[in-house]
Amino acid sequence: MSAKVDVGLLTWHYHTNVGSCLQAYALFRAIKNAGYSVKFINYRPKFSSNRLKNNLKAGCGWIAQYYPKLLPQRIHAQAYRFQQQFFDQTHLYVSHAQLTELNGKFGMYLCGSDQIWAPNVLDDAYLLSFADENTPKYSYASSIGLPVLPDALQPIYKHYLNRFSKITVREQQGALLLKHLLEKPIEVALDPTFLLEGADWRELAILPKFNNPFLFCYLLGKNESHRQWIEAVSQKYHLPVICATPNPGIRKPGWTYLTNLGPRQFLGYIQQAKVIISDSFHGMALSVNLQKDFYVVERFTQQDPINQNSRIYNLLDLLHLRSRLLLEVPQEITPLDYTQVNPTLQEQRNKSMTLLQTMLQEGTQRR
Repeated sequence: MSAKVDVGLLTWHYHTNVGSCLQAYALFRAIKNAGYSVKFINYRPKFSSNRLKNNLKAGCGWIAQYYPKLLPQRIHAQAYRFQQQFFDQTHLYVSHAQLTELNGKFGMYLCGSDQIWAPNVLDDAYLLSFADENTPKYSYASSIGLPVLPDALQPIYKHYLNRFSKITVREQQGALLLKHLLEKPIEVALDPTFLLEGADWRELAILPKFNNPFLFCYLLGKNESHRQWIEAVSQKYHLPVICATPNPGIRKPGWTYLTNLGPRQFLGYIQQAKVIISDSFHGMALSVNLQKDFYVVERFTQQDPINQNSRIYNLLDLLHLRSRLLLEVPQEITPLDYTQVNPTLQEQRNKSMTLLQTMLQEGTQRR
């Protein structure tokens, strides 16, 4: 980078999971829409030290954009293509030591969103441990995801997060945890996907090439009862099932399965579906953004040590949509009245955008 960039953005931008891709895209675009220059800090800790392997992975984006038919679906061609097409990134970093090269190249650092602060996968780079003391540090809607911070990790969170100028998190549960630990104000902001309007997502979507009504399910978990519920809903309302999942599990006869669905294609299926059923937070969030009839199921049991259901409850409660949490086969699919949802949604969207703009203004000292 020859000139200093306003914002160095650090999140899970490189995952092939469509939710991670789209939340990263939304935050990146919201910053650009606000008039700031921004680059993703291209930190990919799961890349191996094998340079050839890393170069092959990185090269998939270029091939997927210009020669997509050359790549088999199993290597996530659509996700790599999306990242190559829409993300402006620094060059690749795979270690903390390499990240220190970035100091002095950004006006501010911003980390978030997604579960980058989850204790079970904590990498302190996402707490901006590599950043020098003088560069302002901010968080937009970073998620802890779990109900507790382990005692052994609390000093790490406390040390690095006390260096932040302002912290916003995605869930109320995370805000309470950090307020207790840091004794400083912590605000809650919407997931970045809500920083864009439905029209933005419709513009990005690639629609499937058929017009018949269908039930779209997006399942990241392996809960067989969820598949049974979906099958019952399908039969009751005479809707064929199109299922996007990395875990087909026990295949249901008559279902159409999609694997390695790209972010733009994923949006298209949500937009076109008659109803959506998902165990994914972002499956739910984007259904709301696109004003669709949806139900959400719990991916984790209450006894699961990495139970992340709180993020689903938090959004449903905020928008008064707990009735869309599916705990059994619904007796009827009731149309969702968005005239009751949208005033609260727009109020929270405006609040979150104001939080982001305030951090950008403070961090870059431009206005």
